Amino acid sequence: MYFVATEYTILGFDQSRWTRKVAVPTPSSGSELKTQLERIVTTLWSPEPTPKRGPKRAFTRDGVVATAISLADARGIDALSMRTLAEELGLGTMSLYRYVPGKEELIALMIERLYGETTSAGGIEGGWRDKLEAMAHEQWNLYHRHPWMLNLPLDFISPGPIAMERFDAGIASVLEAGLPPDAAVAINGAIEYIVRGAARASIENLTFVAETGMTIEQWWEHQGPSLLAVMDTSKFPALQAALDAGAFSTAGQDDSFEAAFHETLGIFLDGVAVRVASS
Repeated sequence: MYFVATEYTILGFDQSRWTRKVAVPTPSSGSELKTQLERIVTTLWSPEPTPKRGPKRAFTRDGVVATAISLADARGIDALSMRTLAEELGLGTMSLYRYVPGKEELIALMIERLYGETTSAGGIEGGWRDKLEAMAHEQWNLYHRHPWMLNLPLDFISPGPIAMERFDAGIASVLEAGLPPDAAVAINGAIEYIVRGAARASIENLTFVAETGMTIEQWWEHQGPSLLAVMDTSKFPALQAALDAGAFSTAGQDDSFEAAFHETLGIFLDGVAVRVASS
């Protein structure tokens, strides 16, 4: 495993905190990757093994995973290692492997536990749109509670039973609307990418505000006049029309990023509704 990251600072904002750090598996062979993935899946889908010999364990696997999540919340996912987690638990590093086989399994267990914080579509009342909207907003809230999740390649982390149940319920919501399975998969995937992109922008904004004391609106109050002074707005007529109409105004909005997310999701689901109506 290694991490790829770039860093820069602007207006006192340390972008390295939110630069995407991508964990890349580097197995030496296809068989090694297959073995690694099988080990992760087995860990996720099997109950915690009960040791038949030796002293009673001081922790449960779930307790270890919960501590790892708290550590990532406090310090960021890049600060999490088997060594730092063992120190947090008061264990020797090798003792930690009695609970989880390795860091890849630990990360997968952490994501699985966090999906348990969300409500399945099966527990949400209403029609297909109500369910998809509720699931999307729960995912939005999840990413804001644990922003480090967005620094992980989530599409390449093996799903456990909870994650799979959530995905199944999302697909079922679209199937109930009368659309075919391929559309159900595509629609759920698109919603996930809308949520991730919007949440990332929102979290970066919140971090910027916390570190600089300047909101995005205040930044543009400083940047806007300088930009307009050198820009020939006649070359950008559509943009000028939007400015004249106040399309960029966020007055009266407590969180313009959340409002934009809600609007974007609504536009997408409007399109799905048209397809449902014509099916």
